[in-house]
Amino acid sequence: MRKMILGLLILGCAVAGADENRLRLIYDEPAAEWTDALPLGNGSMGAMVFGGVNEERIQFNHDTLWAGKPRSYSNPGAVEVLPELRELLFDGKQKDAEDLAMERFMSKPMRQAPYQPFGDLVLEFPDLGTATNYQRALDLDGALATTEFTAGGIAFKRSVFASHPDGVIAVRLEADQPGALNLTARLTTLHEKATVIDRFDGRTLRMNGVVDDFKRENKKKNWKSFFEGTVEFEARLRAEVEGGTLVVEDNGIKIKTFFCHPNFFIGSNKNRTSEFFRIVKGMNGKEVTIRGILRSKHNDRYAPRTAPSQKLNITVSASRCRTC
Repeated sequence: MRKMILGLLILGCAVAGADENRLRLIYDEPAAEWTDALPLGNGSMGAMVFGGVNEERIQFNHDTLWAGKPRSYSNPGAVEVLPELRELLFDGKQKDAEDLAMERFMSKPMRQAPYQPFGDLVLEFPDLGTATNYQRALDLDGALATTEFTAGGIAFKRSVFASHPDGVIAVRLEADQPGALNLTARLTTLHEKATVIDRFDGRTLRMNGVVDDFKRENKKKNWKSFFEGTVEFEARLRAEVEGGTLVVEDNGIKIKTFFCHPNFFIGSNKNRTSEFFRIVKGMNGKEVTIRGILRSKHNDRYAPRTAPSQKLNITVSASRCRTC
């Protein structure tokens, strides 16, 4: 069994405009389905950003989270029935051959273990009200997902990117007025087996669990599969806030800002994430310094791919796409 560690970091006014000379996908409403969310990843960890207003959902996955466990799929004695299968097929007895193959020749179980979802980071913003001037976008040059809107006369911006060198997915929240970012951050998962979400320390929320058992059956084709959930997982939501208050409870991290912006980081690799936490502690949570480390590495990685390009923004409105 493999245990995976994920970390999330929250630190804590200007809302900068987008560079119009970059390749972007643009949408004028939040994602209604998982397939509508904006994808990001660092090669090991992936995220889908939904772009909600009062509730932002960032679904995250890790490439080692699967149902079942390492196993052999071979059917003992399969080679012994191969001559009989051939004979049945040569005689035109297709149905008899299929039945025999399903019973004694095909793999056990019939299908491979499926990839599993890890969990969701949910950011809840109370009393934002109705949003106007809404736009969410995926910057294809810089691998950056953004959500921008105005609510209650305040301009909000959220930016998400995945850092491969640091093994994290970073989320930055901005508002153009002090004290406008009040939220609760939670971790959730679809896996109910032995899942516990609790306060780890004064800045960290922890989610431990085991992948649920997985059952799949096709009565028409006469096969079924069962994979016992054995993979353990752990996610951590860590908070660092400048100019505000932070309270960690078993059901989430509550944040109130006095100034402008918190940042979030979701880490995917145990060793790199632990080192990242050490750096944060050593720098006493200096937001600019930490964000600079992540952002500079992210920019360095994508710099060779972001040479000046022609403008191509793809705007999606009411499920219709257009380039502009």
